[in-house]
Amino acid sequence: MMRVGPAARPVKFLLVPAILALLSLSAPAVWASTIFTLNGGNSALLPYSGPYATVTVNLVDATHATIQFDALDNGTNQFLFGAVGSVGANVSGDFAFDFATGSNSFAGFTAGGWADDGSKNLDGWGTFNETVKSDAGYTHSSTQIILGVTLNSGTWASDAVVLTGNAGGFLAGAHIFVCASLICDPAVGALATGFAAGNGSEIPPPPPDVGVPEPTSMLLLGTGLVAVARRFRRS
Repeated sequence: MMRVGPAARPVKFLLVPAILALLSLSAPAVWASTIFTLNGGNSALLPYSGPYATVTVNLVDATHATIQFDALDNGTNQFLFGAVGSVGANVSGDFAFDFATGSNSFAGFTAGGWADDGSKNLDGWGTFNETVKSDAGYTHSSTQIILGVTLNSGTWASDAVVLTGNAGGFLAGAHIFVCASLICDPAVGALATGFAAGNGSEIPPPPPDVGVPEPTSMLLLGTGLVAVARRFRRS
């Protein structure tokens, strides 16, 4: 009986690996997502434990990405985004802002007015080269904000490189309103407002107070000045 050696094997068995290799090369790219949390709060947020939000970076294609911010709760208080510096990210490369949109899942809020606000310092967490502002005040805050960016030159190899650390090593930040409970009520108002940030890994220590008054601090300051003025008039 004649033995069939390796050289005499049917050609189809030799073609299979080559065909699979060609299919893998021609298959469309599958873009994943990078998710991390804003788990550091400044001094105004210290009484309210985080994390305060999740950030999802989704690479739509090699030059387009979305950055989605979703507010979290800590089991006692719900958090919201709002006002100047509602959200901010440090985008890598030469990029352009595309759009910003959002929503508030709680009844009674009129979330809106999302707009590109360029590069901004988010109170103690450093400067982020892309920030989004929204209509001022707690009643216009959001539970979700999504911004889109386009890379003007080159490509992003993956979602993991869309953002890069700022001077302090932070990838993103947000202006946080703290609700009085897990159900946010525009008629009740916020307990506090402050800024949160994240670097994609460890919980950063709170930054030093840079002296930027929060809305609640301004209200207390105004009340104190009125009291001083009344005492001065009486005397």
